[in-house]
Amino acid sequence: MLKIKSDEKSVINIDPEIMGGTPVFRGTRTPIQVLFDYLRSSSIDDFLRGYPQVSREMVDEVTVSFSLSQNQKASTTAADKMPPNNPATPR
Repeated sequence: MLKIKSDEKSVINIDPEIMGGTPVFRGTRTPIQVLFDYLRSSSIDDFLRGYPQVSREMVDEVTVSFSLSQNQKASTTAADKMPPNNPATPR
Protein backbone atom coordinates (compact mmCIF):
# COMPACT_ATOMS: atom_id res chain seq x y z
CA MET A 1 0.00 0.00 0.00
CA LEU A 2 1.36 3.38 -0.97
CA LYS A 3 1.65 5.68 2.00
CA ILE A 4 0.42 8.99 0.72
CA LYS A 5 1.80 12.14 2.18
CA SER A 6 0.04 15.37 1.47
CA ASP A 7 2.01 18.44 2.34
CA GLU A 8 2.95 21.65 0.58
CA LYS A 9 5.96 20.01 -1.12
CA SER A 10 4.10 16.92 -2.34
CA VAL A 11 2.51 16.66 -5.77
CA ILE A 12 -0.29 14.71 -4.10
CA ASN A 13 -3.11 16.68 -2.53
CA ILE A 14 -5.69 15.24 -0.16
CA ASP A 15 -8.38 17.73 0.73
CA PRO A 16 -11.93 16.88 1.79
CA GLU A 17 -13.11 19.84 -0.29
CA ILE A 18 -11.56 18.42 -3.49
CA MET A 19 -13.08 15.21 -4.87
CA GLY A 20 -14.21 14.24 -1.38
CA GLY A 21 -10.64 13.73 -0.16
CA THR A 22 -9.57 11.46 -3.01
CA PRO A 23 -5.79 11.80 -3.54
CA VAL A 24 -5.29 14.04 -6.60
CA PHE A 25 -2.37 15.66 -8.36
CA ARG A 26 -1.83 19.02 -6.63
CA GLY A 27 -3.48 21.90 -8.47
CA THR A 28 -5.78 19.57 -10.42
CA ARG A 29 -8.83 17.40 -9.87
CA THR A 30 -7.09 14.42 -11.46
CA PRO A 31 -7.09 11.42 -9.11
CA ILE A 32 -3.77 9.64 -8.64
CA GLN A 33 -5.59 6.34 -9.20
CA VAL A 34 -6.27 7.36 -12.83
CA LEU A 35 -2.51 7.27 -13.49
CA PHE A 36 -2.25 3.71 -12.16
CA ASP A 37 -5.34 2.69 -14.13
CA TYR A 38 -3.67 4.00 -17.30
CA LEU A 39 -0.44 2.17 -16.54
CA ARG A 40 -2.27 -1.18 -16.40
CA SER A 41 -3.21 -0.96 -20.07
CA SER A 42 -1.41 1.99 -21.60
CA SER A 43 1.57 4.29 -21.08
CA ILE A 44 2.60 7.41 -19.22
CA ASP A 45 2.65 9.29 -22.52
CA ASP A 46 -0.97 8.33 -23.17
CA PHE A 47 -1.90 9.46 -19.66
CA LEU A 48 -0.13 12.81 -20.17
CA ARG A 49 -1.93 13.35 -23.49
CA GLY A 50 -5.26 12.68 -21.80
CA TYR A 51 -4.46 14.82 -18.74
CA PRO A 52 -2.33 17.75 -19.92
CA GLN A 53 -2.82 19.54 -16.58
CA VAL A 54 -0.50 16.92 -15.01
CA SER A 55 3.20 17.36 -15.77
CA ARG A 56 5.76 14.62 -16.46
CA GLU A 57 7.57 15.69 -13.27
CA MET A 58 4.42 15.14 -11.22
CA VAL A 59 4.00 11.65 -12.69
CA ASP A 60 7.67 10.87 -12.08
CA GLU A 61 7.41 11.88 -8.42
CA VAL A 62 4.34 9.70 -7.86
CA THR A 63 5.79 6.67 -9.65
CA VAL A 64 9.15 6.96 -7.86
CA SER A 65 7.37 7.24 -4.49
CA PHE A 66 5.28 4.18 -5.34
CA SER A 67 8.34 2.22 -6.46
CA LEU A 68 10.25 3.09 -3.29
CA SER A 69 7.31 2.09 -1.10
CA GLN A 70 7.03 -1.26 -2.94
CA ASN A 71 10.77 -1.91 -2.51
CA GLN A 72 10.55 -1.06 1.18
CA LYS A 73 7.53 -3.34 1.56
CA ALA A 74 9.35 -6.20 -0.19
CA SER A 75 12.43 -5.77 2.02
CA THR A 76 10.33 -5.73 5.17
CA THR A 77 8.40 -8.83 4.07
CA ALA A 78 11.62 -10.72 3.27
CA ALA A 79 13.15 -9.76 6.62
CA ASP A 80 10.01 -10.91 8.44
CA LYS A 81 10.29 -14.36 6.84
CA MET A 82 13.91 -14.90 7.89
CA PRO A 83 14.47 -17.20 10.86
CA PRO A 84 15.68 -15.48 13.99
CA ASN A 85 19.42 -15.26 14.40
CA ASN A 86 20.09 -17.49 17.38
CA PRO A 87 23.81 -18.08 18.04
CA ALA A 88 22.94 -20.79 20.62
CA THR A 89 21.46 -23.03 17.92
CA PRO A 90 23.85 -25.94 17.15
CA ARG A 91 25.01 -26.35 13.56
